[in-house]
Amino acid sequence: MALRWYTLAGEVGEPISQYMAGVICYYGMVGSVPDYEQALGWFQKSAKNGNPNVYVCLGRMYFEGKGTVKNYNIALNWLKRASDEGESFSSFIIGQTYSFGGYCVDRDFDLTEIWFMKGANNEDPNSICGMEVLYGIRGDSKRNRDKNFEWCTKAARYNFGIVLNTVTLHFLIVNARKVFVMTT
Repeated sequence: MALRWYTLAGEVGEPISQYMAGVICYYGMVGSVPDYEQALGWFQKSAKNGNPNVYVCLGRMYFEGKGTVKNYNIALNWLKRASDEGESFSSFIIGQTYSFGGYCVDRDFDLTEIWFMKGANNEDPNSICGMEVLYGIRGDSKRNRDKNFEWCTKAARYNFGIVLNTVTLHFLIVNARKVFVMTT
């Protein structure tokens, strides 16, 4: 029933209804199997009518090849457009893409940092955790270890279990070093 109403409103150009029709088709929420091609069509209409919330959906569909052929360049373009509109999770996805490399980009930790930072500045918890992991990977200097702990502490506000374990471990290591230095 909901798909019928969203479809009616979507056919006259209402972008939120087009987005919702796309979501229903993507997840198969009307008791049917997902229809990725129909979802892609609704998402494209919604984007054309100015709904920036749909850009991440389009990026994801092109990354995964759902309803369309995989195309990493188009996927990244949609995600960058979403990020430019203030959608912070897209910054995390782009940062993660650069952290692994492959797809259509080379591995580049400097670009990873730029994209994670963009998401972190908008309080995206995934991007904040991404910064923590990035500085953990770059833990070859005291500055990077300190930055890792700083981001780890910020990420702990979001109660990610792995981050809380990392904060605890870092605290134990730092205090163990202090005890070792005091006893030698």
